[in-house]
Parts: sequence; C-alpha cells; structure tokens
Amino acid sequence: MLIFDDLGNLVPVNRTVVDLPDFQPEALINAVTLPNLSVDEQILDNWCWAATTAAIKNYVFGRRGGNRFSQAQIASDELGINCCVDFDDGNSVQAKRDCDVQSGLTLPLFHAECHTVTYPNPVALEEIKGQIDAAAPMCARVVWERGMGEGHFVVILGYAEDNVTGGYTDIMVDDSFFGPSQMPYEELRRYYRTTTTVKGQPETKLGLWTHSYYLKPPVAEIEVMS
Repeated sequence: MLIFDDLGNLVPVNRTVVDLPDFQPEALINAVTLPNLSVDEQILDNWCWAATTAAIKNYVFGRRGGNRFSQAQIASDELGINCCVDFDDGNSVQAKRDCDVQSGLTLPLFHAECHTVTYPNPVALEEIKGQIDAAAPMCARVVWERGMGEGHFVVILGYAEDNVTGGYTDIMVDDSFFGPSQMPYEELRRYYRTTTTVKGQPETKLGLWTHSYYLKPPVAEIEVMS
C-alpha cells in the first residue's frame, strides 16, 4: 500500500522482510516448444522454401543419425539440377541464377516425407497447440503487403500461454530470413510483422497468413540388431 501526506507526498513506510517459499514464475506460464527444431538462415534470396524443408526434414529424421540435410540438397532434388555448388565462386553465376528460384512448399515437404496435409487458410489456435503437444511442427505461408505481395514460409515450433488468467497465448516462430520470434496468435494470423533494413532505413513488412502445412513428428530411431 502507498501512503501519501496532505500535500500528496509519498510517505516512507518501513517494511518487514518475510521469508516466502520458493516462487516458480515458470509455473504461471505453460510453454511448449520443439527444442530440436531450428531453421538455418536461407542461403539464397528465394530459398525460404528450401531452408524450411531442410529444417523440417532434419527434425523429422534427425534421430536416425547420419548427415544433416542441406538446403542445396533439397533444392537439387526439387529442381532437378545441381545446386550443391559454391555460390560465391565467380564460375557459379549461372548455377546461382538457375537455383535461386521461388517454389511452393507442399511438394518439397511431400518429397521429403514430412508432409501430411495442406490447408488454404490459417488454422485455429487449438490446432497449433495440438500439433505442438504431439511433437509435430507446422508451417505457415504468409504473403507480404497483406496478401498482395510475394509469399514467404515460416515454421511454427511452440506456444506459451498464461496459466493463471488465460489472458494470452503467444506463438513461437522460426523464419529463415528474419530469425526466431514470439508473437500473439492474432498477430501471426492477421499481420505477421517483420522489420528489416532497406538502404539504411528500417522497413516494416506485414504478412497475411494464407496456408497451413501439417507435418509429421520425429520418426523413431532405427534399432541396430545384434
């Protein structure tokens, strides 16, 4: 309680320090994430689809061991050309031009054996939570300029909600171009917002969520028979 005198000045109050039981703030927040899932920065300008597919494939099949799947491998398989080259090499100008193309996400995810179904709309918050609780990520397609610009893909890999008041639920997103972020569900659904720098000036883009991709959970490790 704050106590004020007749002139409105705050009156100091001696407070007694009382030992309280350990307080666990995390108990107030239910946060569920997929810790083994992360999205690498996309190598080429148009490779959000390749970076997203590589991240999902590494998550789904990572427990089997072996080498990680690369963006270049995903692009090579999908485009039918060799994209596993050094794009910084001056002799790779044509290869970069051929490989740096836009693509949808359903077919790359299907060919990577990670896809279950695609819906041409956002999905309800409870659907996201159900997927994450089952250790299965989701992807979302957003279109810049509120649906009038180019498309972009992001990975949904977690959520956090207030267990006490139920006042909010945040969605955790990883983005091959802008990096990871956490935002309210409605922000992702209606105006996925990212800020970048163009010619030294900050520029905010607004994205409209248009498509949802349901994905598989990690496969079990292969047992070695003795």
